[in-house]
Amino acid sequence: QPAVNGAAYDAYLRGIYIGRRASVQQAARGAEDSAIAYLDQAVELDPRFALPHTAIAQILTSRFFNYDPNPAWEERAFVEIEKALALDPNLAEAYQQKGNLTWTKANGFPHDVAVRLHRKAAALKPSFVDPHASLGSIYMHVGLLDRALAEYDTALTLDPTTTFVPPRIARIHWYQGKYEESL
Repeated sequence: QPAVNGAAYDAYLRGIYIGRRASVQQAARGAEDSAIAYLDQAVELDPRFALPHTAIAQILTSRFFNYDPNPAWEERAFVEIEKALALDPNLAEAYQQKGNLTWTKANGFPHDVAVRLHRKAAALKPSFVDPHASLGSIYMHVGLLDRALAEYDTALTLDPTTTFVPPRIARIHWYQGKYEESL
């Protein structure tokens, strides 16, 4: 990342912290709105800072996908992703969020498009866990369980503390009839 205004970076960190806590609490819309306010502040303080746009898109995508399919959330998330890519066309986080937003029920779960976007994110930032976790979910969704396990294993290698991946690995083992491994 280019040099970022310190106050903007602080607002960004506060926004992603609150946003992540909101996603753990489920349907914590007030917290999500607070997180977005911090992220908007980060953009106001440093208009060249691309990451807050992707964080806003992540919150809105989660809201849209998980509990409020209001087209306004999807539309703003796409706008935020495009703003991030205009600032940094090689921003892995933007491609990751674009893949997540593309792969929704409202968009018909276009697996090939989402896979391509997540692969691009992983190629741009090899240490980035999220594209591998997302690819694992897509592959599990379409029944490519061995490919899903490979992506989840990569995600766990990159971040052994992730709480998203282990239950999904257990689910795949259960689907495969490997009940002991699932436990």
